[in-house]
Amino acid sequence: MVGIDSNKQNITKITQSKESQYNMETTTVKQPLLNLNNGCYIDVMMIALFRNPYPLVKRVVMKPSQDRMCVPVDACSPDPVPSRRTAKKIQTATRNVALAISNGKTTNLIRLRKIIRDCPELNKNERFDAGGMNDCSVFFEFLIEIFPCLKAVKEKKQTVKCPDCSALVSYTPTHSPLFYLAHGRNIARWNGKKLSEIIKSRVNKDFNSLKFKKAPLILFDFTRLDENMKYRDDVCVLPDRHMSFVRGGPRRNLRAIVVWADEHYAVFALLTNGAWFYFDGNQTHPYKIGPWEKLLRHDYDEDEHIISPIRNSKLYVY
Repeated sequence: MVGIDSNKQNITKITQSKESQYNMETTTVKQPLLNLNNGCYIDVMMIALFRNPYPLVKRVVMKPSQDRMCVPVDACSPDPVPSRRTAKKIQTATRNVALAISNGKTTNLIRLRKIIRDCPELNKNERFDAGGMNDCSVFFEFLIEIFPCLKAVKEKKQTVKCPDCSALVSYTPTHSPLFYLAHGRNIARWNGKKLSEIIKSRVNKDFNSLKFKKAPLILFDFTRLDENMKYRDDVCVLPDRHMSFVRGGPRRNLRAIVVWADEHYAVFALLTNGAWFYFDGNQTHPYKIGPWEKLLRHDYDEDEHIISPIRNSKLYVY
């Protein structure tokens, strides 16, 4: 029979081993992208999706698709031939960046942003090729248009009556994985709530009324603007470590939290070893936060210039 002291010694050794693993990771984990031309809104989206990618992202983005439906026809221009050619070039450039990030390398977005210039239909309102601050969620919407097979969130089959005839038609509604949570006058009363409580509230019925059959990737945009368009970093939202979006289905782990403060984006990302890291393109190296419990306790760190994942959260990736 193993004694209590022996068990304590074993636990101490395991804990020290994990801590040494985290410390080693801190010195070896590289900054995937450095902030160039105010591209932090793109950087964080790329890191959130590709540093520890879900199977859907690996299959659709990180491998050349053999399915013609996964390459948009007229997303970049009305003429389908040059439009499709440009879309494939953007897909290839995105894939190269994604593979570098997932392999722990440092890369850049220079070529990708240059090619995006040739896609005027998707690059006219938000200029992703030029310098200047934009919205990370809007850039994800751009990726959805370039990789249409990312629209993989499916509801259960529904049957409706044809409006022009009496026949019944069955179909499966398909959605983008990005959902915007209601804001405005609801912001103040959400202070101290868990993200799942906000999602399930009546004001977000557009989302929680959906009956998902398949949800391989879900992103929630939490716009922190009240009814006076004031940014509210005094509202603390507690993220859920896991959430299930399909009744009886698997729980999805939170993989990343994009944060925003002082006109700048950064991202907390979960690595494959179970440690959370803070990636900020204005810093030369990422910062190790550690396990989930430390992430929840982490607030704004002025010395390390780390934005709070509780008070400055903008986007959650499940």
